[in-house]
Amino acid sequence: VVAIDDGSRDDTWQHIQAVAAAFPGRVTAIKQPQNGGKRAALLRGFAEVSSEVVVTVDSDSRLEPDALRGIVAPFARPEVGAVAGKVMVLNRWDNFLTRCMSARFFVTFDLMRAAQSRFGAVLCTPGALSAYRMTALRPVLDAWSRQTFLGTACTIAEDRALTTWLLRTGWRSVYQSTAVVRTLMPTAFDRMVRMMLRWERGNVRENLVLLPI
Repeated sequence: VVAIDDGSRDDTWQHIQAVAAAFPGRVTAIKQPQNGGKRAALLRGFAEVSSEVVVTVDSDSRLEPDALRGIVAPFARPEVGAVAGKVMVLNRWDNFLTRCMSARFFVTFDLMRAAQSRFGAVLCTPGALSAYRMTALRPVLDAWSRQTFLGTACTIAEDRALTTWLLRTGWRSVYQSTAVVRTLMPTAFDRMVRMMLRWERGNVRENLVLLPI
């Protein structure tokens, strides 16, 4: 397990160190010198692993007991380079917004991603839970890490962009409904709006990139 603190200013690093001490040899604790964003943190994590398959999880997400077993199963097919897990809302019952997001996630995963998976072309492997074949990943990591759009460095939608790069290089991406993760959603309207705008800006950018393919 590689746990990365991306330059946080709270007590995250103390918690990571405590877990690493409790499981010596099983947890690699890494603290980035400064906050570089999700893309930089993932890049550092990918550099630390030697296995053929790597699973990525967000810090605000909780895995179901069989999630890891489920998400690695599709790699039995040699053409699969990435697997998207099933994301559900951890704080579903907090308020009206979180209940709406729970309904949205049902449509997004059990309908849209399930349909895309039939063609081996899931468009986004989510940050909350995804798995990648390192043979597929390593050749695209440099270009992904330096991605720009209209002359500006890309700092959002790193999960969607990584999936795009794998599809561009001929790998297949699929959805695994048995790999369940529950993640926290914003409960305040302004934070929810900012999150949705960030997601949709990334979708517009990657749709344009993927259009020729």
